[in-house]
Amino acid sequence: MRKEIKSFEELRGKVIGVQSIGGGFWLQTLIVLDNIGLDPEKYQLKMRVVGDTATITQALISGNVDAAVLPYSFSSMAKRAGYRSLVDSGELKAPYQGSGLCAQREAIANSPNLIMGLVKGMIEAVLLIHDPSYKQDVMEILKKNLRLAKADDVESSYKVLHTQTTLDVAPSLPAWKVQQRIVARVNPRVGQVDMEQVLDGSFVRSLEESGFLPEAGRRLR
Repeated sequence: MRKEIKSFEELRGKVIGVQSIGGGFWLQTLIVLDNIGLDPEKYQLKMRVVGDTATITQALISGNVDAAVLPYSFSSMAKRAGYRSLVDSGELKAPYQGSGLCAQREAIANSPNLIMGLVKGMIEAVLLIHDPSYKQDVMEILKKNLRLAKADDVESSYKVLHTQTTLDVAPSLPAWKVQQRIVARVNPRVGQVDMEQVLDGSFVRSLEESGFLPEAGRRLR
């Protein structure tokens, strides 16, 4: 938040930086606002499309936007510049699922082996992130893709990724229903979808039954 904003009430009519309307950053922002009880319409919040996370952070620091929901590594940059945080989204315990695969039903039916391979790849990626021997490789990827200049920010980003990345890869109905409700504000047709019919947890169940996922859990300990 800008330095002079000291409460949620002072966010009324303010400009919130996002990457794109309907995109992942926008969705995460609205999920956080939803969980702290801030209705964007009631509070007359203005969503401004700025760019990627690094660009949004710079827009906040330069005063081009009033507030933003930032990942920990980027929020550290803003705090060093004197900006304040009104809420730690990691403490909200909001139903949210960051990792997942989306595909058309026909593609899943026609290429089950491909989908299974992708799910296994997600699980292997989690194990790699938690493997200390790959720490430097993971940090280099974070540094490059998040455009982090300071070593402390790279280390902070790695710690957050390490903490938040889990083997909980099965579709979460509560999390997707929250996202459905929020996206339906932009596209009402989304609200008509039966999420229980859309979500497919069969691949994760198969990996659980085959022993692949339990073995991954043992490797993660």
